[in-house]
Amino acid sequence: MDAAANGDGAPSHPLFVSVTGVSASRRRLSASFVERSRPVSSEKPMAWLSLQGRLLNADEASSARTIGGGLSAEQALAWNLFPPIHRFLVVAVIGAAVARSRKDLRICHLEKSVELRVQFVTCFSLYTCSNS
Repeated sequence: MDAAANGDGAPSHPLFVSVTGVSASRRRLSASFVERSRPVSSEKPMAWLSLQGRLLNADEASSARTIGGGLSAEQALAWNLFPPIHRFLVVAVIGAAVARSRKDLRICHLEKSVELRVQFVTCFSLYTCSNS
């Protein structure tokens, strides 16, 4: 039954909102309303948040079998003993730690670069002053 046949003006198929990806460049976020004839599929199970704020399909999406990662049987068993929300939190904390570690390493490299430049300028100025 189509929207005109419903008489209430409601579309016969639900509308889905798709949002274009955001790159590093400055682009406006745009949305388009598209009718879908079939659900979006993925090779691996995916978890998602419901409109009520519940995490759905998290157990299957975060299981040791799904994520792979070369875990031993003992490690896979231990991973699966965590509730799904804890699995996601572990991954999030590790991701944040890695990002911070990389940032700290960059800061260390920048500090060393500044120190070397200061030493060079100091040595150069001492050399030019002593030869004047």
